[in-house]
Amino acid sequence: MRKTMMPAAGVALLLMGVLTVGAAAPASAAEPPMPADAPVAAEATTRYEETSWLTAAPAGDGWEVIETRTVIDRPGVPGEYEETGWVTEAPEDGRSWTRIADRYVVDVPAQPEQGEPTMWIENPEYVPEHTVEVFDHWQRYSWTGAPLTADEEPAWPGADWQANTEGDPHGVGVEGAYYRSNGNSGNCDWFYLEAVNRTETVPAQGEPMIEVPNPDYRPAVPEQGHTEFRFAYTVDPVEELTHVEYRYGRYVTIDPVPAEQVPVEQTPATETQTLAVTGADGQMDLLLGAGLLVALGAGLVAVRRFADVG
Repeated sequence: MRKTMMPAAGVALLLMGVLTVGAAAPASAAEPPMPADAPVAAEATTRYEETSWLTAAPAGDGWEVIETRTVIDRPGVPGEYEETGWVTEAPEDGRSWTRIADRYVVDVPAQPEQGEPTMWIENPEYVPEHTVEVFDHWQRYSWTGAPLTADEEPAWPGADWQANTEGDPHGVGVEGAYYRSNGNSGNCDWFYLEAVNRTETVPAQGEPMIEVPNPDYRPAVPEQGHTEFRFAYTVDPVEELTHVEYRYGRYVTIDPVPAEQVPVEQTPATETQTLAVTGADGQMDLLLGAGLLVALGAGLVAVRRFADVG
């Protein structure tokens, strides 16, 4: 709220000017009347201005930054990074995984061949070449010794047996001595039927050695393994975007309007007056008038400054 009471200093200056003029002016001095609407010169004033938030200083001189702030246009988002261990396939969690490494893992090491697949052994069913005695024909012998009865079989072999017929005339078919009566020959009819064999060679049957699987053989084992991978999930960070805003302020000096530019209401003159001030009294009157104007001006300046401050 603006104060309207004149300060004591202004009042004192005004009174001092008035008293000075009143005390110094002679009673007989005649002063020209001041028009009531005469223009009065005013002093320059100062006004303070502030802007709202701006990104650059407005046009004009004298602006100074009085406050600064940072405005976020786009919030920043931190990045994200995650890796898996060694797996055989990417995780199925709906995210986009990128393969960053792979390796081969050996499950079964390679083994060289051990031994031979087969081996040779003696054939247990092999029969080598050999000879056999086989029946060839019958040879009949007759007893030429002392007569013997049917119950007295002579011993075989002996010097009294005589080969007489190749074959088996009596059709006995069994090797050995047998008795037959031969009428009145005077000799006992003992005969002996001998099986006469011949030697035959039997060829070998099968092979002496046969090839059989080797029970100690170990075939070569190829290497067996699988491939593993590592995956990564990456989200790039979003950079925060900001701009700086400022508030500006300045003091603006308002120049006063010159007195000659202040419009004055003109009063028509009814009578022409000619004032002539000469001599020493005239000079004193001019000095007193100037002092009065100075005092009045000082008082007005003090009142205006007080009003601006209030």
